[in-house]
Amino acid sequence: MSAQEELTFVAVRDTVALRLTDDIDADTSMDINAGDLIRANAVITFSPLRRRADGWPDDWHLEIRLASPHNWYSVPAKDFRAANTEDVFGADIFIDYPPDREDPSIGQPNENPLAIGDTDAMWVPFFYRDVLSSQDRDLVLYFQPDLFAFQHSIHTTLYTWYGHIQANIRNGRAMFYDSAIMLGIGTHLAVRNIKKTDFGYLVESIVSEWDNDRRWRGAFLHGSEFWARYRPGQAVTLLLYIDGEYLDIYTSSGIHVATYIRVGREFIAQYQNLIRTNTSDLTNVQWPSRADGSTGVRPRPEPSPAQPVVDDDAEEPVEIPAADIAGDIPEQEIVVAQDITDATPPLPWALPAVIAGAVIIAGGAVLVVAKRKRTQS
Repeated sequence: MSAQEELTFVAVRDTVALRLTDDIDADTSMDINAGDLIRANAVITFSPLRRRADGWPDDWHLEIRLASPHNWYSVPAKDFRAANTEDVFGADIFIDYPPDREDPSIGQPNENPLAIGDTDAMWVPFFYRDVLSSQDRDLVLYFQPDLFAFQHSIHTTLYTWYGHIQANIRNGRAMFYDSAIMLGIGTHLAVRNIKKTDFGYLVESIVSEWDNDRRWRGAFLHGSEFWARYRPGQAVTLLLYIDGEYLDIYTSSGIHVATYIRVGREFIAQYQNLIRTNTSDLTNVQWPSRADGSTGVRPRPEPSPAQPVVDDDAEEPVEIPAADIAGDIPEQEIVVAQDITDATPPLPWALPAVIAGAVIIAGGAVLVVAKRKRTQS
């Protein structure tokens, strides 16, 4: 698939596309109804969905960007699914994250840190468990040494690595929506197809055209094999192995991406406390476990013979070698795959209309034009 080829998503509920502009008075929006389709390039990002009355961004969330010259619109990714997907994500992986909000009280000068939304669950990297259980925030630097580069002094002001916006729990947080996936800060993918499997899900996806590893030093996957070999707009098939509250992610060529754990409200709160203050109370923390009760990293099971996995670089089904994983620290590698060349099939039954760069399509032969309205500042 080429970087400029469009993807098609269908709205699963009534929603709004918001225009992105620095002029509060010029903010406009477009209504999108459940069942409407949008076409967009693979531009997925985690950004503000609106601005407050004082001009500061607000309601940060995973979003799909729609564009025409000098006009950018944004829609919440969780309000859409890939139009031609075979399946959708179930409750075993989906978390309905609320938006993040800016909260200057949790950061340091010249930064606008985000307070995570009020959520009961979150997917985070496996090593966050080791960091929290150690009750020593410096252990983060063992897993992500680039974070220490954020610590420096300017005149009389000390900027600490643990006060940086990329040091808190958001750095590695994962989101899995039927239109988009985020694997920590700076790594986003547009979903083309989801297939339910015996082990979890197989997801055909495209790396966001806006992602660039060089701008995200210290991010969860910064400097990984993924960013050494991937380019924006390229395709990759992910295999998501769900085992209790653990999620092991591989590419279809057998490379281990990361191991995630599903954690609860108290884990989230105490991890945040640990990073900010180097203190935590583990009394009520519930530690995630696999289906058999174990809590360690282990090789993923082989897929069922009835569900062969196709390598991105091959035309025939291939056998995936067993992962060589030892100890408690997961390898974090991703391999690049060849571009997917089969574009989304045309929709001859639908009548498209171009609205602010997004093609909104109604089912059947009825054209639905999303109305533009002015938002209140």
